[in-house]
Amino acid sequence: MQRPGTGKKRALYLALACVGVLGVYWLKNLADINLFRHFSLHSYFPFSLLQHDKVILQPRGTVAVEEDFETLLPLPAPWHKLDSNRRRMVEAEYEQAANGSRLLVVTSRHEGWWHITHRYAIAVEPGDTFTLAGTLWQESAGGYGQLQVSALDASGNVMERGMWAIEADAQGQFQRVEKVFTVPPGVPRIMLRVAGRGAGRFKFDDLSLEPGAAQTRK
Repeated sequence: MQRPGTGKKRALYLALACVGVLGVYWLKNLADINLFRHFSLHSYFPFSLLQHDKVILQPRGTVAVEEDFETLLPLPAPWHKLDSNRRRMVEAEYEQAANGSRLLVVTSRHEGWWHITHRYAIAVEPGDTFTLAGTLWQESAGGYGQLQVSALDASGNVMERGMWAIEADAQGQFQRVEKVFTVPPGVPRIMLRVAGRGAGRFKFDDLSLEPGAAQTRK
């Protein structure tokens, strides 16, 4: 004979377990972690309700994007996963520099393209000035790795990829590279990304996209 209240307890435990599973799934999505390469629950209810936005719309003003890759598990994840026309031939990982700094390393074993896009789409107006900067390193015969800024429409859709870009001009050594640019008419939003083409090894650290020219920022 079942004890009084046993059914209610089981229902409560089941409900708590379901909430726990959904909570873990939500955190997994915020961290942009994929446990399985070829399967995901994101298209099934109720998991479909817990997807994070692909693009985070940011207001115009003093919004700055800064990335030193020191945070092990940022929430929400600020970067999309690496994309490429030959995904299995490109790897993105982190390594420790000689000074202890954690940096992003992309290794490409083919001549095609690859990119990792930031999720922040920053609202801008014509005439706004920004400084794009990063500590960059590359070792490639004919390829390149760049820190880029893409032009987006008001909804966050890409209008032109890599409208502004910087890259190291020497092989096998870190360089601090900066570029000041002014937003032209017809560009309502911008977004940071790292991108490249060709076989090689490319390193990125201390990336920033900040309002204003380098010499005028405080």
